[in-house]
Amino acid sequence: MRRVSVLLLLLLTWTVLLAAAVLPTRRLHGDEAFFLTFARRAAVGGDWWLTGALDKPPLTLYANALALNFFAVDTLPNGVLTLDAHKGEFAGRLFSAACAMLGLAALWRVLRQEGWSPLAASMGLLPVPLLPQWQLYGASAFMDMPMLAFALCGWLWARRGRGAGAGVWLALALWAKPQGALFAPLVLVAAWQSAPQQALRALLSASVGGLTLLAWDTARAGASIFMLGAANNLLRAAPIHNETAFVLWLVSVLLVSLSLLVGGRGVLVGIWCAGYLALHLFGGITFYERYLLPVWVLLWVMGLGVLAALWRLRRAKKRSPRWRALRRVLRAQAWGVLLLSFLLLTQGYRGGLTQQQDYSTRAFDQLADALNALPEATAVYYHQLGWELSYYMGQWTNKRLTHYDTSAAFWADFVALDEISPRAAVGIPRYWVWNEAFAPQGWTISERNVAGFAVFLFTYEGK
Repeated sequence: MRRVSVLLLLLLTWTVLLAAAVLPTRRLHGDEAFFLTFARRAAVGGDWWLTGALDKPPLTLYANALALNFFAVDTLPNGVLTLDAHKGEFAGRLFSAACAMLGLAALWRVLRQEGWSPLAASMGLLPVPLLPQWQLYGASAFMDMPMLAFALCGWLWARRGRGAGAGVWLALALWAKPQGALFAPLVLVAAWQSAPQQALRALLSASVGGLTLLAWDTARAGASIFMLGAANNLLRAAPIHNETAFVLWLVSVLLVSLSLLVGGRGVLVGIWCAGYLALHLFGGITFYERYLLPVWVLLWVMGLGVLAALWRLRRAKKRSPRWRALRRVLRAQAWGVLLLSFLLLTQGYRGGLTQQQDYSTRAFDQLADALNALPEATAVYYHQLGWELSYYMGQWTNKRLTHYDTSAAFWADFVALDEISPRAAVGIPRYWVWNEAFAPQGWTISERNVAGFAVFLFTYEGK
């Protein structure tokens, strides 16, 4: 029965995630395109050192590169390797989908440790793969799901008293994403609760993995991934204002208090979630909606544990004075959790879903085909969409992509380029192009609509 339950749960997860991955309208998010561009360079161009302005560890990129090699890379008649953009969208999400299954299996084992039957544990986790945020980031090219899956495995192994293995999983979470280090308190404290020496073993094995990553970063040419990561994610000094994160913080506090009252074992999880959210709410770390994925999952499991503890307490102490005294408090807190959960369902992940759906309607491949049809070595200027263009225009594009932050810098370099060949611009504000104060003499500007994108063409007509 246990094997059947696990098999059905994993098959459901795999089906849902693959369906989300192969939806024809779901194109790559800009960050996904950025990461898959590095993976494509490794798979097609042999750049396994991932040269460039990379701010993430290489584990997910290496796994995605292997998936691209097996499922998306084609060989041209002249023997040159190339990558089909649509196949890459699918293959680049396979590793994350597999990690989602691994994470769900780890959660299932956690519930089994808590005394749940195989069927009850499967039914309790059934809503998890159906959550919109799990589908969005479960089958994606982001690093969040691999990091979460490895961290959950580390937590599971720590609870089982296997400190060395827990440290290895924690190191893998760090190799997937730097934020994997934030799971260290959860894993180490769980290992300490098992036995103090297990926490030491976990710390030592995780340290070896971290030092190995540091050695890889040192051997790699270019700026350190940790320096770039700090520059990109530690720039915010003011607290953020995110209703979802704040409501989840309140839910974690209420669940901790409920767990303390009913004797549940999820206090550590609740404290970690509250601290994790407080760090992002009030600390100096850049915040994205997908950073809430670990909290959603862990609070769900913690809520299941609190419900089970409430049920056991009700059956064992239904007539005891202590139960009657606590019943009103527990009822009030339960209503509070339900109210906050309702707020989350109505407001919670709408921002993240809207962002992803906005990207899904754009025909990047049509835009890339139009730009690739321009004369060889055409300069293509952009302010936004650079990461998407880098992926969808292909590994062997012969166009020169150049990014600009301001209208003045754009026109200054436009004039400085001593060429009269045609040029193009896409993903820049219209007022940049029609700014007569900067526009050079002798150039005519025309605008085309390509699959909903405004493409500006610059042609030299002479002075």
